Amino acid sequence: MKLYSVGVRLAWQVAAFEAANKKTAQIEIDHIMLGILSMEKIQERIRVRSAQDYEELLVEKEKLYKILYYNKLNPTTLRRSLRHMLPDGNGLPANGVYHRSKECKQLFVELSDYPNHYVTLKRLFLAIVNLKKASYFYQLLIRLNVNIEDIKLKIMFSVYNQN
Repeated sequence: MKLYSVGVRLAWQVAAFEAANKKTAQIEIDHIMLGILSMEKIQERIRVRSAQDYEELLVEKEKLYKILYYNKLNPTTLRRSLRHMLPDGNGLPANGVYHRSKECKQLFVELSDYPNHYVTLKRLFLAIVNLKKASYFYQLLIRLNVNIEDIKLKIMFSVYNQN
């Protein structure tokens, strides 16, 4: 059974909101990345709902964001730039329910290949960056001259060393 961290579940909720905001018919990979990059923005709302979820989110978010900040990447700036890059859709889903796109489904299939079946923000972030051909986020990193391989290595190292 696949287990998702608090951060991943929240990123998914934000992704659905972002898809609706852009008037797209499906949740795309980049909507999920917007969710990942929104953790600082939504963390205070979580404190009211659950102190335990809030504490877990803070730890999880810091583990990923520390790597981003170390590489001079500000999650807020990345989120705003990515949102600006995403094209607007032409309507809402016919049944009013947002489903994952084919690429997004493939992303979660690949996540199931990890030996530990617990998916965290870092693992989700890494999986999205590895799907470079399907991601506006990857294009954004290239445009910013980010050393993508270095970030991937740091995240992989921290995932496998539980940092």
